[in-house]
Amino acid sequence: MKPVLFFQKLQNIAIVATFAVAFVACNKPVNNVQNNFSVLSADNIYEIEEVKDFVFAFEEVGEENNKVIKDNAKKDFLKAIDLRENQKNNSDAIQYFKKAACAFPDANSYYELGSTLLTLQQYEEADKAFTLAEALRFTPLANLYFKKAQTSAFRGEGEYLVVEQLKKAVEQGFSDRSAIEKDAAFATLQTTDSFQRFYVEKFSQGIDKASAEFKLFLRGFPAATEGFEILPEEVAKVSDKYISYEFASYVKEMETRQDFGREVGSEYFYVAKVKETPEYAAVLYVAKDAVAEDVPPIFTYLVTYDWKGKEISKISFACQCSPKSIKTGKIEGNTVTVISYDRQWQAEFTEVPPSENKIKSVSEVEKKVYQIAANGQITETSKNISKANTQKSWFALK
Repeated sequence: MKPVLFFQKLQNIAIVATFAVAFVACNKPVNNVQNNFSVLSADNIYEIEEVKDFVFAFEEVGEENNKVIKDNAKKDFLKAIDLRENQKNNSDAIQYFKKAACAFPDANSYYELGSTLLTLQQYEEADKAFTLAEALRFTPLANLYFKKAQTSAFRGEGEYLVVEQLKKAVEQGFSDRSAIEKDAAFATLQTTDSFQRFYVEKFSQGIDKASAEFKLFLRGFPAATEGFEILPEEVAKVSDKYISYEFASYVKEMETRQDFGREVGSEYFYVAKVKETPEYAAVLYVAKDAVAEDVPPIFTYLVTYDWKGKEISKISFACQCSPKSIKTGKIEGNTVTVISYDRQWQAEFTEVPPSENKIKSVSEVEKKVYQIAANGQITETSKNISKANTQKSWFALK
C-alpha cells in the first residue's frame, strides 16, 4: 500500500517533518543488493507529480533538516559514481543512485541513474529516469535529449520520435554528427528519409568531434559579458548547475592518479563563461567537497581552453579554502585580481561548532594580479602583501 503522505501536498509543518523522517528511513544501507531492489516502500520513484510534491514539501522542513538529508543523498550519489566509474559495477551503482533519489530526488541522480540503466540495456526504466531528470530540470539538456534519443531507438519507438529528440539535442548545443552516425542505437535508422533530412537540416556545416564535444561543455556556462566578480560573502555560494562526469576530460579535479581512478569526493558546478576569442574560451567552475564538515572547501577555478577543449591555463580564482582562509576574484577586461583573506571566528571549533559560531573579522593578506594573454595564457603580473583594515559588515554569517 502506498504511503498516504507521499501522494498529498502536505498541509502543515508537522506533517512535512514526519514525511521527511519517513523518507530518510527508507535510505538504509544496501547490503544484499538485488536487481529488483526498490528504495521506496512503493513503486513510485518514477511518479513525476509525486516526486515533485515531495520536493515541494521537502523545502518546508527547514534548512538544518534539509542539510542532513541532502548530505546523506550526496554520499549515496558519490558511492554510486565510485561503483560505476572506478569499480565498473553498474548493477550496484544503480541501487545507490536510487538510494540518493529516495533521500532527495534531484535531476542529477535521475540522469546518472538513467545513463547506467541504459548501459545495462534496461531501456524501459532508463526512459523513466530520463523523464524525471527532464522534469526536475537537468542541464545540459543536450546530453539528456541525446540519451533519450538513444533510449527511444533501442526501444524501437520509431524514427520520427528519435529524430525529434535528436533535433532537441542539437537545438540545445549538441553538434557532433559523427557521434550520431557511429552510435549503435541509430544503426538501422541512418538511411531513413527522416534521418537524412535531419542531417541536411541540422548539420549543413561540418565540425570535428573534439570541437563538438567542447562546445557542448561550454553550452552549460551562462555568459558573463561585462566582466565577473565573486565577493567575500559569495565564496561559499554554489549554483545548482551540476557538471556531469561525462565532461571529466575538461574538469581535471574529477580525475586523480590512474591507479586510483576518478575522484568522487566532490561535486562540480558551472559558474560562468567569461571570455570567448578566436584563440580561446575562458570559464569559471566550482569544485565543492560534498561530504565535508559545516564549512566545506569550495574552490572556483578560472580556466582557459583552446577550441578543441585542451586546457591552456588555470588559476584558483576564489575559494572558501578553509574555515580561516578565503579568496575573492574579479575579472575586468583581460585583468584578473585575486585577493586572499584571513578569517577569524569568535570561538575555536573545538569549543563552538561552525553552525553556532560567528565570524568576527576578516583581514586582507595578499593580492595577486594576472593578465590573460591573447593566446589564453594566464600570467601573474604583480603580487602585493597588504595589511588592510579589518572589515566586519558582512561577516556575521550565522
